Amino acid sequence: MRQLLYPIVLLVAGTVSCVAAEAPASSTFHETVVRQYMSGKWNELDATLKSGLKEFTALSGQPKLDVVYIKQSLLESRPLWWGQTKAGKKINIRAAAWGRSMDLIFDPSIKNSVETKSNGFRTDVFVNWPTANMDSTEHAEHGFTKGELANLSIFSTIGMAGAWSGLPTSALMNLTEKDKALLFRAMDFRGNVTGIYYGSPRARQWGLWLFLHSYEGKYAKMNTVNARKAVAAAFLAEVLGNVKKYPSIKLPPSLEAENAEEKLALAMQKGIEKNGWTLAEDRAIREAMKLFATANEAAIKNGGTIKLANGLTVQLDPEADGALRGKRDAWFKKQFDAVQAP
Repeated sequence: MRQLLYPIVLLVAGTVSCVAAEAPASSTFHETVVRQYMSGKWNELDATLKSGLKEFTALSGQPKLDVVYIKQSLLESRPLWWGQTKAGKKINIRAAAWGRSMDLIFDPSIKNSVETKSNGFRTDVFVNWPTANMDSTEHAEHGFTKGELANLSIFSTIGMAGAWSGLPTSALMNLTEKDKALLFRAMDFRGNVTGIYYGSPRARQWGLWLFLHSYEGKYAKMNTVNARKAVAAAFLAEVLGNVKKYPSIKLPPSLEAENAEEKLALAMQKGIEKNGWTLAEDRAIREAMKLFATANEAAIKNGGTIKLANGLTVQLDPEADGALRGKRDAWFKKQFDAVQAP
């Protein structure tokens, strides 16, 4: 992934070269931390942060804020349970998502990524994922590694586990087929947005590419396709609504009005697959996704209606989304034309 760092350039009496030659070590420290974080070099990043206390102290302004943010982000994206589960053995773990802690049981023997077992007065939530792929640098697909794919999947599992553990037992009784479909779509949506927020920068890039890719016709019959499209639509709305925040994310040269959302998604996925973005852009995406997730905590209760920041909505049921999609198409076309206008 192309790295766009945050060089600090100081102009003193019109001479850049002299200042660059005297740049403090803290400048290199900042750039190294950003590069390692954005590329997922966790062991190297850990060593840099541990050995760079002096350099960190010497930082000021935005570079210092960047490193502080990265440290805070690591508390969420590299929790204690990550290392505990890599051994691939059954273990009780304490996880957290969206301000809520949960006790989970990591169990490699279960068939699904999330399973619940009622024990009379309590419900145990079991999770599972392929530990062999955790932090793997082996290539998987589309330029992403197995570790980056696993990273998104694991945090998606944590998101779904959190949603399942928050459901009262009564909510799972006497469900109709329609109720079951809504439940699984809502759980998948919760997992998707959790994976995008809590995943590593590279996992986030993979996830957004994947969800934009879901507009391909071959996924039309996938039961949970709109759980992916909802996150993709939120991302598209965020970028179009705040283009100056995202200089690294390029829009297509034109956009047709018919099926504008779909065409924009498929056009933008190509650039996202090949090109990365800056730390500031990655942070802005995370913050937007956090607001998006908070605004849609009640997806099950409200019938699967997902609210976007632009005031429009997505229905998790693809058949119920037709009229809503037309309104979104109109907004995307209008907003696209507005930001592309000279």
